Amino acid sequence: FRRAALVGAGVGAGTVFSDVERALALHRHAYRLVNCPSATAVRRRGAVASPEPHLLLAALRRFHQRTGLLLLLDAMRLGATEAVIVFPSSRLGYAPKLPVPVPETAPTTPLSIYGAHKLVAENYLRIFGLQHGLKSVVMRITNPYGPYQRPEQRSYGVINQFIHEAMRGRSITVFGRGEQLRDYIHVDDVVEALLAVAMSPGAAGATYNLGSGTGTSLADLAALIVDVAGSGRVEHVPWPQSEASVETGDFCADITRIEAAVGWAPRVKLRDGIQDVITRVHRAPQRG
Repeated sequence: FRRAALVGAGVGAGTVFSDVERALALHRHAYRLVNCPSATAVRRRGAVASPEPHLLLAALRRFHQRTGLLLLLDAMRLGATEAVIVFPSSRLGYAPKLPVPVPETAPTTPLSIYGAHKLVAENYLRIFGLQHGLKSVVMRITNPYGPYQRPEQRSYGVINQFIHEAMRGRSITVFGRGEQLRDYIHVDDVVEALLAVAMSPGAAGATYNLGSGTGTSLADLAALIVDVAGSGRVEHVPWPQSEASVETGDFCADITRIEAAVGWAPRVKLRDGIQDVITRVHRAPQRG
């Protein structure tokens, strides 16, 4: 990956098309990987939902992100047709309350603007593939976590939020009994999977779930974080209506398809991953 570069971490509606085109032309490998829900990875051969407080604003924000993807696709159509896009989609595109584990063939009727946005992006990829022959791989990621998420970022990343609360000796708030299952995957496993499909010629055109394949209840997660951190406590509170309205029910991904296709499997156990985040937070320089 010596000839690799970020293709505009901030690619969006204001991006100049020629900048994207130039990046694709100059680099053999280009990855657009940033810690936001719209991150897109691109490889050139020879890169937690919360309730939407205002649906219109949420839709406009997602429109801006989709515009960036369209800019990238059009640049590839003109000058990098041999490229393969690896698109990080989301498990939130699936219908709620499905039997677990959830396969890639499950119904896709999301509850949130975020989930709907991901499905729109998936269809952009499909249409550009049909009309222009562009190749893509869709990765429906479950609940990723890992080091270096900013403590003030609370719109996604429940594990990181819980860890920061526990490390400060505060209460971790769990709605209801916290019995709902989630599938948590460490960022190191996510990156390895993205690279694995990017380097697999047979992966183009496929959709894969990307998770640990193991369901963990929110209550068990909170208790584990308190145990590993050695501080904090778990507090159960009633469900707010705003949260209950977008609760998707239990989720655990069926990851047999990606395991069989590219030989990838998650390696980081949940306890080890939590310890990794805590250790790196302690090592990081303190602001201010």
